[in-house]
Amino acid sequence: MKKALVWLWDHFDDALTFIMFMGLFLTVLFQLVMRVAFNGGFVWTEELSRLFLMYACFASLPRVLKKREELKLTMFIDRLDYRKKQIFDIVVQVISIVAFVFLVYWGVKTMEFQAGNIMPAMRFSMAWMYVAFPLSMAGGIIRAVQMIVEDLKNMKEEAKV
Repeated sequence: MKKALVWLWDHFDDALTFIMFMGLFLTVLFQLVMRVAFNGGFVWTEELSRLFLMYACFASLPRVLKKREELKLTMFIDRLDYRKKQIFDIVVQVISIVAFVFLVYWGVKTMEFQAGNIMPAMRFSMAWMYVAFPLSMAGGIIRAVQMIVEDLKNMKEEAKV
């Protein structure tokens, strides 16, 4: 059971992003086939593909943080020694957490504001369109905390050596 939970913790972001991109691909492919082969399509596929795109983009944020693939300007960081790089990474993660908390708050506010609006084709609340934003920012907070813990462990191990 523990092994399964560890695997899920390590691969949840990857699996979710993959599922969202596959949903996007299949929805657009379905719409393309309907338009070319049957000379008509469904309006709901355009809204669904937009949802899949938004969810795929936002679901990838925790994955990017976990793999440390975020955009960095390393011109100055490369000149620092190992310990200072780790301290810099921790400071960046703390700043990211503060920004993510702010974005979670305003993402929830946006969801509440859009809750009364309805998507024209699928007849769902527009809040479902915006729920991906605060969820991904919350995932970003979790992954940033995880990165800080890993950096602190690495610094502690380096100090022992």
